[in-house]
Amino acid sequence: MAKKLLMLLLAFVMLEGLILTDLCQSQKKPDMLVWTSLRTGSMGHSCSVGMGEAIRKVTGVPVRIIPDPSDIGGYLPVLTGKAQAVFRGSAVSYSWGSGIGPVFGLPEWGPQKLRMIWQMPLIVGPATAKGSGVKTGYDLKGKKIPDYRGWISGRTDLNALFAGFDLKRDEVTWVPIKGYVDGINAVGEGKIAVTMVAPGAAAAKELDATRGIVWIEGPKDAAGIKRWLQTSPYLVLFWWDIEGPGGLSPEKPIWSSGQRYMVVTHEKLDPDLSYLMTKGIWEGYDIYKDMHPALMKATHKEMLDYSVAVLPYHEGTVRYLKEINVWTPGHEKYQQEKLALEAKRLEGWEEIAKEAKKKGIKLDDEAWYDVEKGFAITSLKERGLIPIPNVEYHPYAKE
Repeated sequence: MAKKLLMLLLAFVMLEGLILTDLCQSQKKPDMLVWTSLRTGSMGHSCSVGMGEAIRKVTGVPVRIIPDPSDIGGYLPVLTGKAQAVFRGSAVSYSWGSGIGPVFGLPEWGPQKLRMIWQMPLIVGPATAKGSGVKTGYDLKGKKIPDYRGWISGRTDLNALFAGFDLKRDEVTWVPIKGYVDGINAVGEGKIAVTMVAPGAAAAKELDATRGIVWIEGPKDAAGIKRWLQTSPYLVLFWWDIEGPGGLSPEKPIWSSGQRYMVVTHEKLDPDLSYLMTKGIWEGYDIYKDMHPALMKATHKEMLDYSVAVLPYHEGTVRYLKEINVWTPGHEKYQQEKLALEAKRLEGWEEIAKEAKKKGIKLDDEAWYDVEKGFAITSLKERGLIPIPNVEYHPYAKE
């Protein structure tokens, strides 16, 4: 029923001729910009509000933030031109851009031409509780593992952990878990042995206070790192040199993971608008940096770090970065490589869809769109059409 309603909604939008029309209209100085974000009270929403305030003060254009926890609710307004950008983690952009999952894996959607306006770190990694018997990824064999039912990002994150330590799905016991907070609570209650945790989250601090949180470091061997990235290419490994629960400190960094929080839009957005937003955020760092702890790391350096990115920059963003002389030959190489890969992925996705039909695989079935074992993602990876960050890993010494 949900799929039918989604298809009807999309059909209605297309019949009304709304898709991308507002995006293509030139607006030198709009009265207002609109973003979608995660729900009110979330880190994503708070960061959106902070950046929006910076844009308002720098450019004079206010930003209205519309909270919506669902993937489709976040992206549909951007696709229809009713919003100019969405603030989401790179895990979601991974499924949107690849054309996988129960929404974007459907032929009515398929892979999207996504563009990045801004990026910042989103630190999240695998953790357990004291007394669980788990110290490394190898210790998860035979343990109870969360089977996330409403959190696709969490599933693909844990798949990376499994791949990195060469664990098989049948070597653990899967326990149904709804989502992120439920996973942390379940670890605290001893129902599961691991879950993905952001060290800055209130739930992480609560777990540390009640049971004691233990961080599970990522693989440090080249083969394990490669398997990790091939499974979840957006989930980058790096040193956590931060203060936080579980004994985290700059003096004793741990080798864990994270993705990117990004201001994302569609390719068809008017470049003048992406230019305006990029300018507002770039010049407004001192305005937003104290509005949420995570925003302290939303720096110019992080914005320009294409080694951990997976999306091309938007045309208007590129124009602004060139104007202030921070766009380098390295950025240009990255941009052209990602654009070329996107073109091949869009063409390849159509070819793979035809192959699936010949094999009797229905495109509205999990056998096609599943983010882990679906024919779409498996075939895309086999063809080398999934973007992988250009990180050079040095896991044995903190740089």
